[in-house]
Amino acid sequence: MAGPETFDISAGVGAPGSASIETKRESVRSWIAIGLLLLFVGTILFLFLLVLANKDIALIKEISTIVLPPISGLLGAVTGFYYGASQSADKSGE
Repeated sequence: MAGPETFDISAGVGAPGSASIETKRESVRSWIAIGLLLLFVGTILFLFLLVLANKDIALIKEISTIVLPPISGLLGAVTGFYYGASQSADKSGE
């Protein structure tokens, strides 16, 4: 009679598909960061075009105070997370 079946939990570490998952994860992080950066730049350009079109300055100021803080906050959070993750990956790789 055979003993209880055991499983090696470290078998998935370094598996052939794990590098692919890391590559995809890094790609998605980059696309999110690039997308938020483009949204931020696009918003600033839109506001600048409103100024050039001689729109009401009070309206432009109101739009900018409503729209820019959340976008810049998201951009800051994503940037901090991205660099924090890359620094922890560098430390674990040493």
